[in-house]
Amino acid sequence: MDPPLPLKRAVDLSRRLRDDGIEVELKRIDRQATLYVIQVGEYLSQSAATEAQADLEERGYNGVVVRE
Repeated sequence: MDPPLPLKRAVDLSRRLRDDGIEVELKRIDRQATLYVIQVGEYLSQSAATEAQADLEERGYNGVVVRE
């Protein structure tokens, strides 16, 4: 997955993820330019997040695990 995306790319990617049965949340980030982040799940452990990331990669999606 790319870093924050312009709206059209973020919406397109979130639709493809949903079509693949993945629950996603689209978040708006206001900076000098408004960008969007697609969040896939919230996980209680690093290992659960890493497993979800591996599953996404098997489906052809790149991503990063971010701790908030």
